[in-house]
Amino acid sequence: MKLWNVGGKVADLDLEETFLRAMGADVVGRQPVFVDGEEGELLFTQVGDTRVLVFEEVNYERALDHPLKNGWTHIVFEVDDFEATFERLSAAGGRVIQGPSVVDATFSKRKIAFFESPGGCIYEVFTELPRD
Repeated sequence: MKLWNVGGKVADLDLEETFLRAMGADVVGRQPVFVDGEEGELLFTQVGDTRVLVFEEVNYERALDHPLKNGWTHIVFEVDDFEATFERLSAAGGRVIQGPSVVDATFSKRKIAFFESPGGCIYEVFTELPRD
């Protein structure tokens, strides 16, 4: 398992991009993202060794039982065995918010799931899928 990125929600991608550029981030650009066929948009940046992806709407927020505020929303881990990780996190008290789902974006195609931990933190786990 390894940390892949940090995700956040913002009110305006243009303003966030300007801010991240001022901070010295390498802005890869805006990219469409499809989660189970639903389209969204993200701003993909690299800050040092960390990927920072920001969204105006995070794909799992409609499944929450509370509003998702702007700010840091989740961290993402790449896992070798998606099914085993999914089962382990479920057994450890993780509440599935979304998934398993398929995400197709410019940078990858992957199987994902979002969990809310017993402490209220949101984690995404994923494994890469082959392109068709």
